[in-house]
Amino acid sequence: MYVFGGWVPLVMDDVKVATHEKEWKCTNTLACLNLDTMTWEPVVMEAQEDNLPRARAGHCSVAINSRLYIWSGRDGYRKAWNNQVCCKDLWYLETGRQEQTV
Repeated sequence: MYVFGGWVPLVMDDVKVATHEKEWKCTNTLACLNLDTMTWEPVVMEAQEDNLPRARAGHCSVAINSRLYIWSGRDGYRKAWNNQVCCKDLWYLETGRQEQTV
């Protein structure tokens, strides 16, 4: 099972910890849960930043054959509705294992 992006808490300073104020940001990280072992496996996306989907949350994704499609979402800047930018783009990740050549 693949998980792309979403909200993660920012590291908080002492003032925010004392007031229980949380700040969040979106990520564009990708992880894979191995459903046989129930362990998370990091996935390294080998591409330039311009060739990766930008950080987002609230997006949709669907797997069709060996591709995971990621569509839309919000960039989630400061998690405030009036500051978010809608991502109007479609990306896909090829999840099939590539054959290794010797």
